[in-house]
Amino acid sequence: MSLESLELRIIDRVSKQVEEIISKAEEKAKSIIEEARSGRKKIIESDIEPELRVARRKIVGRAGLEGKRAILLSKEDVTSRVFQMATERMKKIAAGKDKQYNYEKILKALLKEAALRLQEKEIVVAANKRDSDYIQRNIATLRKALSKDLGFEVKIKLADKPADCIGGVIVYDKSKNKTFYNTLEGRLEGLKETLRSKVTQTLFVGENV
Repeated sequence: MSLESLELRIIDRVSKQVEEIISKAEEKAKSIIEEARSGRKKIIESDIEPELRVARRKIVGRAGLEGKRAILLSKEDVTSRVFQMATERMKKIAAGKDKQYNYEKILKALLKEAALRLQEKEIVVAANKRDSDYIQRNIATLRKALSKDLGFEVKIKLADKPADCIGGVIVYDKSKNKTFYNTLEGRLEGLKETLRSKVTQTLFVGENV
């Protein structure tokens, strides 16, 4: 499975859980707006004084703003929760606890992409402890595969210290002039705006906020 396919499936899965998460917040926002409309109707039906007309506009305007503010806050809340769910799913995939994905293939693809970007004959790879151990055990096979992909011999060296990341790699040349971050959380961060857009399209179509 390609990295792009993995990312799209994660977005699709977490988006399906959004409606349940947001329902209470959305109901609260709509109730605020509905109360404002109801209060406005009662005032209009009575023979009000000019002062009450001013008060009505203030009450309705304030309530409308509160409702819109609640909707905006709920958007941010859902986006944050969706992002957190996607992060937790990434952790399971990296730990090999999600049987739908072969994390070793994903790790190899992340390493290959970084090496292709750097185009260096000697690269240093930083990864978390688990992934570093895997790379160390398979370094000869990985070197051979990367050399074939790049078209020239490549040397792979592990960084002195493991990287603090969920999974994936940080690859740089031996002089550290060029660095390519290809961690799972980095890939997910790049999807944040896509997730935000997905939440808006799914739950707030027609809301002018």
